[in-house]
Amino acid sequence: MTDTPDHIKQLQLKIWLSKSPGERLRQMMEDNTALHAFWRTAKEQKGETISLTKFTIINSVFGLGS
Repeated sequence: MTDTPDHIKQLQLKIWLSKSPGERLRQMMEDNTALHAFWRTAKEQKGETISLTKFTIINSVFGLGS
């Protein structure tokens, strides 16, 4: 986001890096699951196809499957 001040970005990074790699992975997977659920619901509500290609690529890069 471009509207987040740099000092806030630094605090967010410091908090993120203070977590163990396992915690960061778990959080990323939970966020990814929530994001997929959001897009699935949005697609169902709109009744049209929404491309999830970007998210499929992200999953494959991180080895999470689709």
